Amino acid sequence: MAANSTYQVVRRLPSDGADYQYRIKNPNEAFERVARESQLEFSR
Repeated sequence: MAANSTYQVVRRLPSDGADYQYRIKNPNEAFERVARESQLEFSR
């Protein structure tokens, strides 16, 4: 995953036991990615 890109959270997925997972989307990409909550950083 590109660390310097901005992604929008599309939906929260079930927990994997340690972290929630999220489907995220970059407006410049045609696909969604999955990231754990611990991998995300809030941005305004």
